[in-house]
Amino acid sequence: MDRSIYTFGPFRLSPEQGALTRDGQRVALGQRAFEILLLLVERVGEVVSTADIVTRVWPSTIVDENNLRVHIAALRKVLSDERTQAPYILNVPGRGYRFAAIVERHFREAEGVKFSVDLPVPLTKLIGRDSYVRKMLEEMARNRLMTIVGPGGIGKTSVALAIAHELNGRFVDGCYFIDLTACTDPHSVPDAVAEALQIPVTSATSIASIVNSMRLRNCAIVLDNCEHVIDRTAEIVEAILKSSPNIHVLATSREPLRAESESVRQMSALDVPPADVAGGMTATEVVTFPAVELFAQRVAAVVDGFSITDANAPLIAELCQKLGGNPLAIELAAARVETFGVAGLLNGLSDGLSILTQGRRTSPQRHHTLRATLDWSFALLNDTEKTVFARLGVFFADFTHESVALIVADQHLDVPAVIDALNNLVAKSLVAVTREEGRIAFRLHDLTRAYAREKLRYDPFASEVHRRHGRYLYALVEASSLKQRTNDPESRATFRLVGGESRGVPCSN
Repeated sequence: MDRSIYTFGPFRLSPEQGALTRDGQRVALGQRAFEILLLLVERVGEVVSTADIVTRVWPSTIVDENNLRVHIAALRKVLSDERTQAPYILNVPGRGYRFAAIVERHFREAEGVKFSVDLPVPLTKLIGRDSYVRKMLEEMARNRLMTIVGPGGIGKTSVALAIAHELNGRFVDGCYFIDLTACTDPHSVPDAVAEALQIPVTSATSIASIVNSMRLRNCAIVLDNCEHVIDRTAEIVEAILKSSPNIHVLATSREPLRAESESVRQMSALDVPPADVAGGMTATEVVTFPAVELFAQRVAAVVDGFSITDANAPLIAELCQKLGGNPLAIELAAARVETFGVAGLLNGLSDGLSILTQGRRTSPQRHHTLRATLDWSFALLNDTEKTVFARLGVFFADFTHESVALIVADQHLDVPAVIDALNNLVAKSLVAVTREEGRIAFRLHDLTRAYAREKLRYDPFASEVHRRHGRYLYALVEASSLKQRTNDPESRATFRLVGGESRGVPCSN
């Protein structure tokens, strides 16, 4: 078997695998056309006669020359390359055809002849993510490094696995799925990557050995849960992509890799019923929202005979809304319905960090409870980020750079450090950001805010933070009252006070 690999332009031709790929994606090519192309590439620069082509491709068949021309035309169409205006296959009148491109010949090592990739098999249906998966597949055809970022429990792993199964059939050497959760420190990442890629692991596996082994492969690699070893992961990814033109990488993380040529795509929560109409929705209406569909599916798995009715539909809609459409939170809530019922669970969400427990035994430890998921993210923060995150818990609604600077910063933590930490918290998916009509605002999800407020208790300056927040709200009330007293037609009350605390801090940047 010929283990040669021929590369020219964006193309890679492997006789052993009977495959032609372009920018890492397999090109549909009939067997006859493939054999013609292989012959021309093997004899690059030479004029290959029509008789030689017919003898090689149709050894025992009488073939009309028009048949050959049809295959040559199909090859030219497949090989069209905007980057090189000149055609790859030239016709030499009366003599035959010549392959005119510069061809490099490589050799695949014997142990790398065939790679068997075993991907984890999803045990449940992926809900509400079909369009996201399709879009990611389209973008991965154009970008060799894509990263899915989002908060814990948002469903990055499930989506990445669905994408991996699609990619597995699109690359000659398949798609490798590498879960980095078990890597306890950055030094263990090369070994984990090498083992998953079927590269011999030594006492000191180096990035160079991984790169050399991957140089000629045509595959996709999915690196899941990168955030705790992100620097080392980015280093390995960059090295592989720079030396292996036919490899594409998808990473999942709570923050971007910040690697060269990386394209980042945020993963949002599942759609939930709008707050202003949720209370009057019927069962037929609420089940059209993916968050509700997921909740119903998971509850039905543990509560015999459960179904969404017009009576419980408003409660379920409100519940999914309070959970923020987070798939992990929804699954944890569904597991408690048998004990509390829907109404009881909804009432108990005021202490959601305690009630949302009992994750699947086989799930990662950080997904056993919502608190464990937040603990995982919190542990990855530096000291300044931890302090700022905890202090953000005083905000019950949207907040701005300005309000953060006034309330979170103090004599021990200056404004530039606070704003830098806020931006890092956004990048690490702990703080959500919205941009509407040029206005930038930030927000903590309800359950994340509850966690932040717990952490704020350990801040020795927590009482000062609360006092600054109170003075800020009082100033807003005074400013709003003054505008109303002057009959300013532009004035609008942008917040209201409930139980002494803000439920809607105004947003203006």
